Amino acid sequence: MTIDIRFWGVRGSIAAAGGTTAGVGGNTSCVEVRGPCGELVILDAGTGLRALGAALLATKAPVRAHLFVSHLHWDHIQGFPFFGPAFVPTTELSIYGPERCAGADLRQAFATQMRAPHFPVGLDAMRARMTFRSIPAGLEMNVGSLHVRAGAASHPNGCLAYRVEHGGKAVVYATDTEHDRSGRIDP
Repeated sequence: MTIDIRFWGVRGSIAAAGGTTAGVGGNTSCVEVRGPCGELVILDAGTGLRALGAALLATKAPVRAHLFVSHLHWDHIQGFPFFGPAFVPTTELSIYGPERCAGADLRQAFATQMRAPHFPVGLDAMRARMTFRSIPAGLEMNVGSLHVRAGAASHPNGCLAYRVEHGGKAVVYATDTEHDRSGRIDP
């Protein structure tokens, strides 16, 4: 039994298309992690989330996913308004993000980016069954057979790194981690 990983977006800050990005892709942060029983963990909601959503809809199967957002800077959430499964009533979407960024109301943080004058379609147009949960560093939880751990990362406004484990194997998603002023790497 394995964990399957697919990178849908790997760029920082700005999505870019063209020959210079062909090797690594032009979308911002979004990684799909699949557990052996079909569990779906999505790490970040950058522009790569749109393509992942299109692939999920193409299967014609109901979508049940757990979206773990590292932080709420634009490049990590700008794909969310374009995530097709979020507009489908049979979709179940659990969204987790760092409480240090969102405070107690992660839903409001997502709604803010999707209202005028920033975006023409509000969060309320999404018909999926969505739950939002602000989580602290140190949280551990299971998503089916996958074990997810959140750890603090040093980045302006707060950030979480995630470790997804199954059967003695693990993948770590740690983006946007800063060194301290002396150049020491964040432990």
